[in-house]
Amino acid sequence: MLMELYKLVDIASASGNRIDAQWGFFITIHLAILGGIIYVDRPLEKVEKLIALVLYCGFSVVNYLGLSHQQDLLEAIIQQIYVLKDDLCCANNLLLQYYVNMVDGGYRDTSRNVALGAHAIAMLVVVVSIITDQAANKNADESAE
Repeated sequence: MLMELYKLVDIASASGNRIDAQWGFFITIHLAILGGIIYVDRPLEKVEKLIALVLYCGFSVVNYLGLSHQQDLLEAIIQQIYVLKDDLCCANNLLLQYYVNMVDGGYRDTSRNVALGAHAIAMLVVVVSIITDQAANKNADESAE
């Protein structure tokens, strides 16, 4: 037996909220990392850089996998909603049409590419920032005044 449309939409909404929370966590962590690199007045030691890189890469992989799993769940729910498009109960339902348009418009491919691209770019920025971290030259700043 198929779930009713309102139950599927409720689950889709809950999954979308979880995806939004995952993105918020992703952004917050990156702002904290970059802020920490900028804020620290001394260069990171090699051991600190190694620890930071290992921890960050672990975070990034776990975050991406968590986001991907939530996107997969949402995709399954949307596909289940899509099945109802020709059902007499829902043929003229505008909410159902919203989800049908998502599938027909390639939403899944776009969301997957955005997640992968954002994680790849963020990883590149953080890794380069950690590797090239240097203390600001305070002597040059003081002599300029």
